[in-house]
Formats: sequence, structure tokens, C-alpha cells
Amino acid sequence: MNKSRIIRTTILVAGVYFIVEFLLRGTWKSLDTEYFDKITAVFTDVLIVIGLFAIGVGLVNIFMLHSHRIIRLRPNWEHSIVLFVGFFTIMAFAVFKWTGPQPSAGQPHTGSGALFDLVVTKILIHMNSTIYSFLAFFVTSAALRAFRVRGVESAVMMASAVIVLLAMAPETSFPAVAYVRDWIDIKINAAVFRALMFGMILGGITVAMRMWLGIERGSMFEAT
Repeated sequence: MNKSRIIRTTILVAGVYFIVEFLLRGTWKSLDTEYFDKITAVFTDVLIVIGLFAIGVGLVNIFMLHSHRIIRLRPNWEHSIVLFVGFFTIMAFAVFKWTGPQPSAGQPHTGSGALFDLVVTKILIHMNSTIYSFLAFFVTSAALRAFRVRGVESAVMMASAVIVLLAMAPETSFPAVAYVRDWIDIKINAAVFRALMFGMILGGITVAMRMWLGIERGSMFEAT
């Protein structure tokens, strides 16, 4: 049995089990406690192990990629050094926090635990805020390039954007615009969002059915 057949068989068996479990759970209490709970626990443990292996493979891939970049002095190799320093620093603080003395109720962390909290709350969170603030400027510049009235669709998008921007002002400034903005959000935007959700759900069901029945094609299902 090759790799492709093992993957297809595993997905088929797991799919059949979860469908049966979804349809029959709650019908007989003994069936839930003696079979469904135990089998579901096994599946959950397997998924956790697979997820941990996936994280491990990702870390190995990152280390190999950036170590080769540093050794061969490829462009931006200094960024790889910063990545390694940040990774090992956070990992060391986290290990010391978990293995060190735990704070009691109402008492904050001290020592390595305080350093970990300092790195996370005072540095990492502010760096994330800085990155998102940069993204706001990129989104604004992209919107200025995209919002050029070339047809009916772009004109509608431009008008909606202007209404939303004006509605962000204090309510006493543009009360009518705020009402129109709420109407657009509740009536039009909600309908569009529901349509997108329907499409996403149908697409997810289609992909899941193709994978479950073994007719999906890709690197994971190629015979070796």
C-alpha cells in the first residue's frame, strides 16, 4: 500500500466515523460513553501529535533556511541573526517562567517571569501595533489607487467609501450620513457578507467531500 492509498483510507475512515458520531451521538447514552467518547479522544490525541510534528517540521525548516543564509552571507543575512536572537531569547524567558517559582494570587511575576512579561507586553505588542499602523498607510495608498471612477462599480465603491469616512466623524456633524452608513452596513453589507459566507461554506464542503472521497489531486495525494 503506497502513501497515497494510506492517506485516502485514513481520511475516508475518519470522515465516516465523524459523520456517524454526529448523527448518532445523544441517541444512546451507553453508546456515547463506551464508544464515541473513547474513539474521539483517540482522534483528538492523534490530531495533537500531528500538529506538534507539523510545528516541529516548520521550526526545522526555518532553522535550515536562515542558517544557510547566514553561512553563505546571502542578502539580508543580518535579519536572520535577529530572528535567531529573538527566538532563543523568548524561548529562554518562557522556559524560565514555566520552570521557575510561580506567583501566588495577587502577586505579580518576578525575575525571569517578569522579563518574559516585559518582552511580550512592552515590546512584542507595541511592535505589532507599529506593523499594523504601517499597514494602514499601505491600505490607504492602495485605496487611493483603486478608487478611481472608471465605471459604475468604481463610482458606487467611491460613494460608499466617502459615506463611511464621513460617518466616522462625530454624530453631531453628519447625522444624516451616519444614518445612511448604518443603512448600508445593515442592509447591503450584511447581505453581501452572507453571500460570501455561503460561497465559502459551499467551497469548504466541496473540498472536504473531494478529500473524503479521495478524488482530490495534489502533492499530498500523489502516489509514490
